[in-house]
Amino acid sequence: MPEVNPVDVLKKIYVFEELKDEQLEKIVKLLKPVKAKEGKTIIKENTKGDDIFIILDGQVRVSRFINGKEEAMTFLNPGDMFGEMAVLGNQERSATVIAHTDIVMFKFKGKEFKALLDENIEIGFHVYRKMARTLAKRLKELDKRYHDILALVSMW
Repeated sequence: MPEVNPVDVLKKIYVFEELKDEQLEKIVKLLKPVKAKEGKTIIKENTKGDDIFIILDGQVRVSRFINGKEEAMTFLNPGDMFGEMAVLGNQERSATVIAHTDIVMFKFKGKEFKALLDENIEIGFHVYRKMARTLAKRLKELDKRYHDILALVSMW
């Protein structure tokens, strides 16, 4: 992957798209580029974790393990963020995230990210609002899936 300007990358990420360059520069200071090979577990459900990830290249699958069998819930692509639910909710990870392909990401510590958002009210307002919208969308998709399963089960 060619050298990229992190500010330019962040401008294309939904949760950061409303921020100014000088605001994005503050976030860039927290970023660490990381890579993972296909099949590598990045986040394991029911574990503590403080890292948040932004996908730059590649795809991950978000899964739960039911009776030892992987059940893929969704796939995330470049521009998507993951790991934020556990950090924002101060809870254990709710799912396992596995590199579906070789992947390039930005990683940052959730505590540092939350501190930045809390200390910079304008940045925090925009980012928290976008994260809330993203989580609401994911919840709606999960709710639809749940109702589809209930409808299928009720047919039996």
